[in-house]
Amino acid sequence: VNAVAIFGISIFVPWLGFTLLYFFGYKLPIFPVGGAYTVGIEGTWERIMDIGRHMILPVVTLMVIYLANYVLYTRGSIIDVMQEDYIKTARSKGMKESRVLWRHAAKNAMIPTVTMAGLMLGRMVGGAVLTETIYAYPGVGRMIYQAVGQQDYPVLQGAFIILAVSVIVMNILTDIAIVYLDPRIKLEREL
Repeated sequence: VNAVAIFGISIFVPWLGFTLLYFFGYKLPIFPVGGAYTVGIEGTWERIMDIGRHMILPVVTLMVIYLANYVLYTRGSIIDVMQEDYIKTARSKGMKESRVLWRHAAKNAMIPTVTMAGLMLGRMVGGAVLTETIYAYPGVGRMIYQAVGQQDYPVLQGAFIILAVSVIVMNILTDIAIVYLDPRIKLEREL
């Protein structure tokens, strides 16, 4: 798991994108090579399936990069928590290792992992410039790329506002999730 996650982190996004396009778009034409949908498809179900087929390669590209970060961070967090005194106490009471892991360690290890996941989702929602450019997928990232090339500063400002708002919203949602995960945190209301 560790070697695969390190490989996932070290992959260069354009290389992964072009490799997936080459094999699954050209050599084995399973998926479309660009765009968000095929023009001229009739019917709701067929259109939904077409949009899904267009999304698979960009989503896999983003997922490999972000999931590798998430796996390594979760692993490190679990290793840190397993060294805590309350874990040693639970083991000394004779609890099964699986119960110690899932009942005591996992919940406490999730707190920093949820924080990191919220930050990563904020970046991902804001736009993936390289992925959207490689797959010619219309989104905020591709819009940023085109605006930089055309020196369109108002569009860049709008895109950065979208990025900032998405990161702020994800941070707020992450903080709310942490309140439910960590019983030590209490919300107090000031009047």
